[in-house]
Amino acid sequence: MHKLEGHCECKKVSFEINQKIQYFSHCHCSQCRRTHGSAFASFIEVMISSFSEPKFALAFALIENHYFINNGFLENENQLISKEAIDKVRHIPAKIIQGRYDLVCPMETAWELSRNWSEAELIIAPSSGHSAFEKEITHELIKTTEEFANNV
Repeated sequence: MHKLEGHCECKKVSFEINQKIQYFSHCHCSQCRRTHGSAFASFIEVMISSFSEPKFALAFALIENHYFINNGFLENENQLISKEAIDKVRHIPAKIIQGRYDLVCPMETAWELSRNWSEAELIIAPSSGHSAFEKEITHELIKTTEEFANNV
């Protein structure tokens, strides 16, 4: 088991996780922005027993809400997906891997990102949802990572 420690950008809120992390995601799709009232959302899945530990539950709630009330420390909800933002990273090789049945980050966001970043390849995992641990998405992530590693 690994200990994970971290803090928000301004360092007013910190956290410590002493459980095995099952899953982590970070998203700024339009659905997450609407659902959470923030420019992005982060999710860390750990053993359910962690949430019954007051210290963990408080730290998790504090850091998540700290980001929410500060709009993810972004100027606007489109800051990461706008053409102006993409122009800053357009030169970096990229692939957008999207699960067809992802209800957390709908296809619309991946499509919008790919339209603004035409140099990036959009890959649709036809039977997958949101999790990076779904077979197709894991396959595409590993394949992409290997392709990028071979081009270094």
